[in-house]
Amino acid sequence: MIVCHCRGVTERQIRRAIRDGASCRNEVILASSAGSHCGGCAPMIDSIIEAESDRASAPSFLRMAEAATG
Repeated sequence: MIVCHCRGVTERQIRRAIRDGASCRNEVILASSAGSHCGGCAPMIDSIIEAESDRASAPSFLRMAEAATG
């Protein structure tokens, strides 16, 4: 799914940037350029950051199950 239509950045690219170390919107912007034009996707970027943070803090067996299912 495209999150940033101005820059053509997908949710997958944003999640990859977060998993590679971006921990706030400004770091996601630097890593992917998502949110760097009009900012309309900023709420979605923040939501993805929060979801990835929750995922990272989940027990390891849940992350393993998630990885196995895709």
